[in-house]
Amino acid sequence: MRNVYLITAVLLVSGAAVAWGTEANYYNEGNTGFTEATAYIIDSVEDFTELRNRVNLGTEAYGRYYKLTNDIRINYWTSIGLNEDKPFTGHFNGNNATITIDKGCSLFGYIDTDGIAVENLKVNGEFYKNIYSDGVTSGIVTNLVSGIVEKCNLSVTVSATVNTLNKGIGGVAGTVENNGIVRNCTFSGNIESGGYGNEYDSAYVGGIAGILRGGKVENCKVNISDSIYAYSGNSGGNEVKGSFAGGIVGHATANGIIKDNTVTGTIRSKQWAGGIVGYMHGGTLTGNSVHSVSAVEGNFAAGGIAGYLGGSAEASGNAIVLDSRLSAVSRAVGGVIGQLNQATVKNNRAYTTITGRAAYKGKIIGEIVDSPNTIEGNYYSVDGAEYVIGYDSTLRLGSNNGGTQHDPETIEDIQKDSNNSGETPSTDNTPSDNKTTDGGKTEGDNGETDGNGTEGSEDSEGSSSDGGSSGGCNPGFGILGLMAAVIALRRK
Repeated sequence: MRNVYLITAVLLVSGAAVAWGTEANYYNEGNTGFTEATAYIIDSVEDFTELRNRVNLGTEAYGRYYKLTNDIRINYWTSIGLNEDKPFTGHFNGNNATITIDKGCSLFGYIDTDGIAVENLKVNGEFYKNIYSDGVTSGIVTNLVSGIVEKCNLSVTVSATVNTLNKGIGGVAGTVENNGIVRNCTFSGNIESGGYGNEYDSAYVGGIAGILRGGKVENCKVNISDSIYAYSGNSGGNEVKGSFAGGIVGHATANGIIKDNTVTGTIRSKQWAGGIVGYMHGGTLTGNSVHSVSAVEGNFAAGGIAGYLGGSAEASGNAIVLDSRLSAVSRAVGGVIGQLNQATVKNNRAYTTITGRAAYKGKIIGEIVDSPNTIEGNYYSVDGAEYVIGYDSTLRLGSNNGGTQHDPETIEDIQKDSNNSGETPSTDNTPSDNKTTDGGKTEGDNGETDGNGTEGSEDSEGSSSDGGSSGGCNPGFGILGLMAAVIALRRK
């Protein structure tokens, strides 16, 4: 028996296949994994766990292909892709099969690859983050450094507690970096994240991605069962850095692109909330639509499309359609944008109701923080606000520039089209004479968030088993995974 243990130790250190069984498909003859046609076959929890172990040990070759051929169920999963030094670099085809996680972390921790990273995958289950781990969580990947996630369908609950800065929690991805793309995915479920009240709390929550740092999210659909909720504690009198919630993205910077997405449901945040994005500094926000949203609520600021838009970002061709309610408690709420800071808002449509005790309420913009801004060609039919721009800090008053009251009959047509197609209404009838470019001082956003919102830089059939857990969401080999490997060999 001692000899068996010695062999086991060698196998674990070298990264050779362990805990597989005689019918494992991972190394079937002819399956080299270097082309899509010869992809390695994943048809069991053991296969999927072996993939994780090899990637996290750093023994898997770059750019290999994998195909899932069976539904699998896993308990207490830890992620594939240990960190930025040992990411998943391959191509995973879910083949329209389902992975169910009863409780665990993101399927993948770090992904850094060329082309398609994950596609055609269905995911069910519950994902969580332990407060003491460094990683965050999501349905597919914690950090999409480079690569494409597409055509994935998720029905999950994601929850996390954050005690560090700049951590994202998303339905599909925690963070999407500059070379990452999420497209043609659907998310149905709930997401909740919060902090413990120390000065480092910062919860960034989105239906698709918590943080978008220069990447792209396009043509995705989010159906929120209960709510997307970002909150931060405030115990001990410490200043909380921020919480941001958006139907698609929580917090976007570095010229990220958010395009042609659709959201239904409720979005709540202790600070900034937006129907599409909670907070966006730079980048493009276009062609998105928010339908039948029960509420977009931000304690500080809320917008039908974005809670905050700044840093020369542009919001165009977006629409928030009937049966929605927007509210903010303290600062600003707008039919399209809650707070605007040196950015462009044009050709958007807002058909909604504004409530709450916010100081500034606008049919299009709640508050202009700083100038210059371009606001043109926007339509509205909004109850609960007197002005198109609730308050312009440079003019120190409200304004009716930059928007036009919409014909009610046209509104009914748009709502009918929206219910039939779920697509963003056309903006072909944009007027050309309702444009305002507000002047005033020009000061770029530079640094951390302040009181005005200014920020700069920054049940399934198939195989079932225990995936191994390290107790947190920091992706790792997992002590239970090692134990399972030893036990499996011992039984042979």
